[in-house]
Order: sequence, then C-alpha cells, then structure tokens
Amino acid sequence: MIASLTFLMSVAHSFAPTGDSSSIADGPRPLVGNEPQRVYPIHAPVQRALLRSPAWQSFVKGEGEGWTATFDEHSGTPRTMWGRGIPMPTEEAALTQALRDFMERHADVLGLRSGSLQLVQANYFSPTDVWYVQFAEMRDDAPVYRGGVSARVAKGNLVLLQVATTGEAPMTGAWRLTSRDAVRTAIASGPVPDAAHTDPVAVRQALDVDTATGREVRRTWMVRTRTANPPGIWVSFVDAETGAMLNVHNEVRFASGIVEGIHHERGPQTALIAGPVPLAIVDSGNGTGL
Repeated sequence: MIASLTFLMSVAHSFAPTGDSSSIADGPRPLVGNEPQRVYPIHAPVQRALLRSPAWQSFVKGEGEGWTATFDEHSGTPRTMWGRGIPMPTEEAALTQALRDFMERHADVLGLRSGSLQLVQANYFSPTDVWYVQFAEMRDDAPVYRGGVSARVAKGNLVLLQVATTGEAPMTGAWRLTSRDAVRTAIASGPVPDAAHTDPVAVRQALDVDTATGREVRRTWMVRTRTANPPGIWVSFVDAETGAMLNVHNEVRFASGIVEGIHHERGPQTALIAGPVPLAIVDSGNGTGL
C-alpha cells in the first residue's frame, strides 16, 4: 500500500512528448530556444571606470550620495544601483510620481528618453514596510521586452533601482505587418505549423537586440498561441517590417525523471521504504497536461 508519493523532479506543466515535434512540417524549422536576452559581461576594470564616469560622479555628488552600482558595459548605464535611503512619499500616487520625477532628473544616468516610462505596478508589503514599483520603458508606443526600471522603497526611502533601458540604441524597422499577418507568420514559420493553434494574441513589442553592426531596438509583434499536441504555449517575435522570425520559445516546462514513493515494503505491518513507483499515475490536475 502506498502511503505517500514523493516526486523527484522539478515542478513542471507537462511531460516531454515522445519524438521530434519539429518534424510535423516538412523543411527546416526555427530552433525553439530560450526567451530573448542580452548578455551582460562583468569586468572589474570596466566597472571601476564606469563608477568614475562624469554622469555617475554627478549623481553621487548630489541625490545619489553614498550609492554604488554595477553597470551594463555596452551602454555604460547601471544595471543595479543601490545606497543609503533617499526620502520618498509613502502614499502610492505620490510615491509613483516622485519616482518618475526622480528618474526624469537622472535620465542621463539611467539611459532613459524623456517621457518613456509607463507605470506597470506598485505593490506594498506591509510586514517589512516596502514598496516594489515597476515601470516599463516605452519606445514608439511599444513596451521594450523586459525593459524598464524597478524601484524598491523601504520605510519611506528609495534604496535600490534595477535598470534595463535601451539608452541611445536606435529604433529600427517599421509597423508594416498587421497583427493578423504576425499571427499567420508565427504559426507558418514556427516549429509546429501543422498543429492546431488556439488563443492567438499579438501585441506590439520593442525588442532590444545586439546585431553585427551594433545594438538596436527592433519593432516586432510578440505572438502567443497554444497547442495541445505537442503541448505548447508558443511565444514568437516576428519582425514587424520583414516578417522574419527573430525568436520563438515554448513557455511550457517539461518534466522527466523517476517517480519514487514511500510505501510499505510488503504489507501494512512492514517497514516503510522509498523506491521507484513505475505504475503510478501522474495527473496535471486539469486533464490536459497544460
């Protein structure tokens, strides 16, 4: 008799399908990769030089006295900056406006264009008296993917900023494709074009990319669709001008491994042991595996 089950695997939404799902359609398909991310190398001499830069020195000689930072070495702007508390209002509306004003005053340090911030959320955690406030960076009325500034305000004082801004990187491309075009392209050019795609959504997204000629912010459509076979929540970045597939990844996380259970060795009166349970039925809870 099985007393309890212990799953020796990471939490996931689905079990890995058998076979190669990319073989559904003929011809080469784009590789399914990770979410698009820039690489941020850290080199001590470069970081020390950026701490001596005129923009940063101007900041620490004023409102940012006592602050320090780690920098994006490509753009020269901080990635994370922190220091002694800078007084802020404690009421939400006043706080978010004060943060916006603070960032506008130091736009050169943060790599921001004037008026490019849009409030995403402001959450208060009362046990520690901390506000977590997130702003998105907007370019041409499109949010920069994973771009913006997050602030932590503890006991009425700004103590930390996390920065992911595009600075002077040019915005390239044009909004030539419609959202319908983008959905059709994402499915047809994606890894499983012959699967049944449901719940399509396409939103304008500015994508910060490194190219052979330098850094740029590309106009794209971010398309989401779902498939049941193979299991997938597909996120595709389609170039809004050329229709090229810039990135595709699957938000479904797959689990594999051995299910082990704690059970009686032979009968109810025998000792409990841990061992493989090859015939255990594992259910995602919603009957679909998604």
